[in-house]
Amino acid sequence: MLLASAPPSLVSFLIPWSPGGMLLQKVNARTWGYLVVIGCSMYLLYYSFQIQWSWWAAQPVVADTGLIYHQVLIGTNLAMTLVSHVPNLAGRDMLYKPSQMIPLT
Repeated sequence: MLLASAPPSLVSFLIPWSPGGMLLQKVNARTWGYLVVIGCSMYLLYYSFQIQWSWWAAQPVVADTGLIYHQVLIGTNLAMTLVSHVPNLAGRDMLYKPSQMIPLT
């Protein structure tokens, strides 16, 4: 399961969710390294797709109904969406309380 869900979650970090992340992505998009990252992320998505497809194809109920591609797409999308949104669901106020902060003196 980890091999199937980890690659989409790593790819989800390429999608910026804040204005600062969007600016940083705009700057990084002009480099060769960004093209390499995009290429590697496409390979990771392909790898995840193959693992999930082979697992769902081995399940008799899913294979008989012909819903293999649906299950794979749902699994990939959930892995990408949940990992990128989980920190935002808690909200910044719930991550720490001011009383828990250590003063820098």
